[in-house]
Amino acid sequence: MALQTRTAGVLWGLSLCCILIAGLWPFGHPPNDVMWVANQNAVRFESHATLLSTAPLFSESVGSCSIEMLLRPRLSDGSGTFLGFYDLSGVVGLSLHQYLTDLRVDREISRGKPAKMYVRDVFSAGKAVFLTVVSGPSGTTVYLNGSRVRQVSEFKSSSPCSGRFVVGDSPKTQDTWEGQLEGLAMYRDELPAEQVLLNYLSWRTTGRPAEAIGGILAALYLFDERDGKLIRDHRESGVNLSIPERYMVVQETLYESPWSAFQPTRDWVKDVLINVAGFMPFGFTLSALLRCSGWKRSGVFTVLGGLVLSLTIEGLQAYLPTRDSDLTDVLTNTLGTWLGVVLHQQWIRWSP
Repeated sequence: MALQTRTAGVLWGLSLCCILIAGLWPFGHPPNDVMWVANQNAVRFESHATLLSTAPLFSESVGSCSIEMLLRPRLSDGSGTFLGFYDLSGVVGLSLHQYLTDLRVDREISRGKPAKMYVRDVFSAGKAVFLTVVSGPSGTTVYLNGSRVRQVSEFKSSSPCSGRFVVGDSPKTQDTWEGQLEGLAMYRDELPAEQVLLNYLSWRTTGRPAEAIGGILAALYLFDERDGKLIRDHRESGVNLSIPERYMVVQETLYESPWSAFQPTRDWVKDVLINVAGFMPFGFTLSALLRCSGWKRSGVFTVLGGLVLSLTIEGLQAYLPTRDSDLTDVLTNTLGTWLGVVLHQQWIRWSP
C-alpha cells in the first residue's frame, strides 16, 4: 500500500506540474511585437502586439463617428481585433475584428455582452483593403474600398467612439490582429456615402483623406514617422498612439462569464476539449492518492481540489497578458477532474 501511495503521489505531482506550466506559461509580459515596415508608412502587428491611445479621442460625448482604416491582413483565415474603444469603468465600446475572411463589428449592449454585425469576404492574405465604418444613432454602415457593402439600422449606438482606444488588439483580452496598418482616420460625425468614396480616392492618390473633410476630422495617423515609440496625430489633438516596450492588455477581465466568452467556432470547441482532457489525469491520480491514503469521500475532495486549482490558475491568468481568465475553463476543468475520478473508480472496479 505504501508503494501504491508513493506512486500515486508522484504521478499526481507530475500532472499538477504539467497543469501549472500549461496554464501559466509564458510567465510575465513578452515584448510588444509592433514593428515599423521598412521603407513604408506602416506598422506590422505580429503575435503579441498593441498600440495604445495616449488620451480619449473626444473630451465630450459624441453621438456619431466614422472610422477609416487601410489594412493589409497577414492571413485569410486569421482572427483578431484591430480596433477597440473602452472607458475606465470597463465598458468596451465599438470594436472591429477580423474573423477568418469576414469583418465583425461589435458593440457592448450590456456589461460583457456584445451585439455583433458581420460583413462577409472582406479580408484576403496580403491584400490591402480600405475599410470605412460609420456608426451612430441611425445605425451602422460598412464601406469597402469606397463602396457600401452593408447597412444595419438596428445596429446603433449613442456614443460608439467614446473613451480611449487600442489598435491591433482588444482592450480586455489577448486578441492580436496580425497584419499591416497603413493609415487610420477618425471623424466626429457620420460621413455621407459620397464623402466616403472621395476619401477613398484621396487615400489612394495622396495617402491621406480629402482636405475638404478637415472640419470633422478628429484624428489622423499616417505612420510616416517610420521609427520610434510614438505615432503622431496629424490633427494636433494630442491623442497620439504609443508603442509600449512590453505587450500588455489594458483592461484584463477576471473570470469572464461563459456566455460572454462563447464563440461558435472550431477553436472554441477545441479549447473546451483540451481543458476537459487536461484535468482528467489530475482527477485520476489525486483520487488514487487520496484513496490510498485512506480518505473517505476521496472523489468529492478530488473534484473540489480540481475546482480550487482551476479557480487559482484562472485568477492568476488575469495578470498575464497572454492568457485569458475565463469561467468556462473553470467549468471544463472541473468536469475533466470529475471524469478522471470516474475513470479511477472504473479502473478499481475492473482491476483484479
